[in-house]
Amino acid sequence: MGKALQRHLKSNNSLLPTLEAMATASYPSIPNFLVYHGDGDINARWDSVEVSKAKYKGKKVILLARDPKDVVVSAYFHKSKRKKKEFNLSFSEFLRDDVGSLKTYLTFLNSWANTKEVSDCLIVRYEEMHSDPVTVLRNVFDFAGINDISNESIATAIDFGRFDNMRKLEKSNTLGSDRLRPIDSNDESTYKTRKGEVGGFVEHFSEDDLAYADSLIQGLNPIFGY
Repeated sequence: MGKALQRHLKSNNSLLPTLEAMATASYPSIPNFLVYHGDGDINARWDSVEVSKAKYKGKKVILLARDPKDVVVSAYFHKSKRKKKEFNLSFSEFLRDDVGSLKTYLTFLNSWANTKEVSDCLIVRYEEMHSDPVTVLRNVFDFAGINDISNESIATAIDFGRFDNMRKLEKSNTLGSDRLRPIDSNDESTYKTRKGEVGGFVEHFSEDDLAYADSLIQGLNPIFGY
């Protein structure tokens, strides 16, 4: 989104591919975007996820959802490979953990699906970003009220955000961001751009893990399609 807006505004400001920088750049024609994990992050207990969305009332919300099983794998590698805090759980143990794992993510998604306090919410699915990124990005900008972004700007942004380019930027530390920097450049599992796959969870789940996960996912609101 930031890259498309940078091209749309014909800006040479190298910081603008990040939405946080865009929000502070004060472009009158562009709404402020806040990127926020809410209570769905890797440090949140599932039973402490905030149900109330009152602070978002009157705001437009773009909610990014992903297959919970892929999310748990990503969270596991983030905790075990990218965080300095000691972490000794196996994947199967983490899957069943009360903090920052499957139950947390499902509770987080359901808290949004069940809220009555936010009426203007666009759900964007990670899988659709892979299969049809042009339509997804166009829908996001239409939802945000930015209807005059060209197809060329969207195409440029999609090329910029492709996994191979993100991996290259991470390796070279081009963006100078701690969030996009490997812990060990020789260990792919420590990269933020670790895999970027749809359905990659199958490499990590045992049969018992799958049965456990699927039993919990049955309680997820069907609006998400998982």
